[in-house]
Amino acid sequence: MAGDNFTGLDYQEIIKELRAGRFRPLYFLHGPEAYFIDAVSDYVERHALEEAEKAFNQTILYGKEV
Repeated sequence: MAGDNFTGLDYQEIIKELRAGRFRPLYFLHGPEAYFIDAVSDYVERHALEEAEKAFNQTILYGKEV
């Protein structure tokens, strides 16, 4: 919401939401520990879409390549 001071979620909070089936429309992952970024992105990639939906509905961008 506009005006909210949302500071983001940590790894455990994100994984808890994902395991509950609550996927957000966009994730901006950053930080010094690549392990957590990879773990979250791998989970979303495996569970957010059915295999048949991925070709049309999935776009993955890597900051170094954009």
